[in-house]
Amino acid sequence: EGLGIVGDDGAANESARWHALLARLSFFGGDIEAAKAELVRAQSALDTLPESSWDKSVEAVIRVNEAVVAEAEDRPHDAHRGQDAALQIYREVSDVGGIANATNGLGLAALQLRDPVEATARFTEAARIARDLGDAVLYAKTERGQAEASVLAGDLDAAERFARSALEGFERSGVPYDVAHGQLTFARVRHARGDHAGRMSLLDRSRRTIETNGFHSLYLRCLEACLPSADRVA
Repeated sequence: EGLGIVGDDGAANESARWHALLARLSFFGGDIEAAKAELVRAQSALDTLPESSWDKSVEAVIRVNEAVVAEAEDRPHDAHRGQDAALQIYREVSDVGGIANATNGLGLAALQLRDPVEATARFTEAARIARDLGDAVLYAKTERGQAEASVLAGDLDAAERFARSALEGFERSGVPYDVAHGQLTFARVRHARGDHAGRMSLLDRSRRTIETNGFHSLYLRCLEACLPSADRVA
């Protein structure tokens, strides 16, 4: 509806903003090709202007969304480049929340690159900013990332602590998408500990939330979520 009001012939920055929003909505619904098409339209709208006229906040959102798509497509180098580009923009415009989120995104890209040292450093920095901002959801996201990094590093005790704390934080915040994502990370920790029953229980709980709410992007980001439910396995 917003694009119907703004129109592709309207202000290029606003058109780009709406296409970036549609890309995000498409991605979270699990339609990655639609998301990529919207991101192309968003960038094309910006390209009608000289770069000096681009809305920096819109440009940063496009870079972040491109990075998230790259993460889902297992293109970690592209994801890292996209989040780093967004981070530089957010620093340029002194957007502290954007800096924190892009730093967290760099941690996620580092996980895909199987670099637990960089991932841990990025999540630690993002957590510090999130704590200063009072952003409980982002703080829990950094803990979820720390859990994944700890699994990668082989520190399963730390992974357990971070995964449990992240899930509790998501549940307090009441964001179903993040709760489901936290359950998937906790399932990975249980898998690393050899707890098959615990893993399947968490996967089943997450899948019910994904199906109820249409969070199909989690199937792209966490392939194990596509496993049969615990009921069907039993």
